[in-house]
Amino acid sequence: MKFNPIKHAFSQFMSYVGLSILLFMGTLLSLLLGGGALLAASYHTSFKLYVDEEPVPLIPTLIKGLKKTWGYASVIYGLSILLAVGLFFVFNYAGNVDETWVRYAVAFSVVYLVLFNLYVYALHAIFEHTSIIHLIKNTLLFMHIHAWTSFKLLGTVVLFVMIIIFIHPVMFLLGLSLYLLLTTIHLIKVFTPYINHFKGAQDENNL
Repeated sequence: MKFNPIKHAFSQFMSYVGLSILLFMGTLLSLLLGGGALLAASYHTSFKLYVDEEPVPLIPTLIKGLKKTWGYASVIYGLSILLAVGLFFVFNYAGNVDETWVRYAVAFSVVYLVLFNLYVYALHAIFEHTSIIHLIKNTLLFMHIHAWTSFKLLGTVVLFVMIIIFIHPVMFLLGLSLYLLLTTIHLIKVFTPYINHFKGAQDENNL
């Protein structure tokens, strides 16, 4: 059968829609507590969807990703929620005492926290880490070394928010699907040299 690129692209995007539905429903059913682990598992699945030529079974792949990532991802997610709540209270306090510079500092911290979360779950899903400190250190390094990718990732978040606000909230799942696809495209370009490096080192050790 002749390869149809349009049909293939549509089929692949529909797989991302299915993944987004699983991510959304799983997060709701876990009362938002499983958001971090599910996001990391979604990146595990998303990268396979993008790279593998053969069809990827969504639910088994997502479950495999959950088993691999739930520990560190849950801790990172919990800490991120606590930091976000703390920044919210600091922002309100700064408004009450009219400390404008504190508000700017909080805004910068929020962007930094968002960027950290954009990297950390994907890094955890793709690479092995010896500890959660190792994962955090690698995330901070990637954020700064790959500044252009960081900018594109933040732009993807802005696009996702704009789809919901300026088009319609019902487009949430479509926006989430596009978000997963675009972040995967951005990150896979950055991750591939490291994946090849570690794969080459592992092959040498097996000789």
